[in-house]
Amino acid sequence: IVAERGDLLFIFNFHPSNSYQDYRVGTAQSGKYKVVLDSDWLEFGGHQRNNRHAVLLSSDQGADGRPYSIQVYSCSRTVMVLRRVGNRGRGARLSRESTTGNADEFCY
Repeated sequence: IVAERGDLLFIFNFHPSNSYQDYRVGTAQSGKYKVVLDSDWLEFGGHQRNNRHAVLLSSDQGADGRPYSIQVYSCSRTVMVLRRVGNRGRGARLSRESTTGNADEFCY
């Protein structure tokens, strides 16, 4: 399950055993993303499989009906929260619909 709200991207993997390397996640905004929370971090009892200081760059390859995408390692039974940081250039926009609570703009 992926949910997007403003500059935050929530990525949930509830599968009991499957992790997904280079999992492509669509996003409405281009730019750089940093991990702000990963339930796989050691302090949450995880295995710290993702680099907590990595900067993920979006690509122009759309996915999930979104114009941009990023690739992540989605570990089984985890949630990651990414925040868009830095450059507010191309693609940085919130549509009027996305601020109204329209579920189609939040979850996919």
